[in-house]
Amino acid sequence: MSKRILVVSQRVPYPPNKGEKIRTFHQIQCLINEGYKVDVCCSISDDEEKKQLSDLNEKINGSTFGFSYKTPRWLRLFKGLFSSKSLSEANFHNMALQHWLTNYASANEYLAALFTASSLFTYASALEKESNRKRSQHTPRILIDFMDVDSDKWQQYAAQSSWPMTQLYRREASLVRKLEKACVHIADKVFLIAQSEIALFSKTVVSSSNVVELGNGIDAHEFKPAASNFSTKPSNYNLLFTGVMDYKPNIDAVLWFTKEIWPKVVDKFPTATFTIAGMNPTDAVKKLSELQGIEVTGFVDDIMPYFQNASAFVAPFQIARGVQNKVLQAMSCGL
Repeated sequence: MSKRILVVSQRVPYPPNKGEKIRTFHQIQCLINEGYKVDVCCSISDDEEKKQLSDLNEKINGSTFGFSYKTPRWLRLFKGLFSSKSLSEANFHNMALQHWLTNYASANEYLAALFTASSLFTYASALEKESNRKRSQHTPRILIDFMDVDSDKWQQYAAQSSWPMTQLYRREASLVRKLEKACVHIADKVFLIAQSEIALFSKTVVSSSNVVELGNGIDAHEFKPAASNFSTKPSNYNLLFTGVMDYKPNIDAVLWFTKEIWPKVVDKFPTATFTIAGMNPTDAVKKLSELQGIEVTGFVDDIMPYFQNASAFVAPFQIARGVQNKVLQAMSCGL
């Protein structure tokens, strides 16, 4: 039996510095540790992602295949608005990658093909159809990692927004829900991150035995408490939040926290500090650094010093789905 697995990722799963990349990269590592040869294919948007894919290639025992988009992101999304597809699917669709899948991948003996999001349904469907057309004896099993119930996330966005975004988010929630249902029908297995996500999926999308739990883990050798990992002196209290700071749930979390909670903290502990560590902070997030005791770092090379210097971690999410890697990391660091 073939020990080759193909991972089709919606983004380059390296470096592991944000939720989906962390999950996919460590899944690849786990498969390699179990003796599988793993090939990775994905779309790439620029030279930086091309280098990231090259760096990933050095870390795996298989091959990587990157395909540049032929049209800019704004045009893909604009066309998506006037189609029956979700914007998520339109955003990540790359015909060059699809052609490669239906030729190279369907002609090779992969045990399974793992697709890392429901937005990649078109690729999974194309691979299945081509394998069936060729009547291959080595048709790969189709595995799709939803991670979270994305359709519900978009529904939450709609509830938290005003016109016209609320209409756009409702459209996305409806179309992603249809996409998730279609994925279940063609996949051998669909993965969600927790039983609570499966229960929600069964209630709002479809109930199926194909949908199973695949939780997140944590590298406790990397994320570990410092020798003296937090201060109990009020004069040194430091609260920490980490994450990609142009991601809506993260933005909403820190804006809510600094408005509703932080003034009460400062009132009781005037020297307390709050660190927001993460890449791509929006202008609204950057502006928080004007408030007493708040630091907005932007991108950091190493997140560990921030965990190990913190007194406590906050995860004040008002809109989110699934399990937050940042919470697992903070717990592993003893916060």
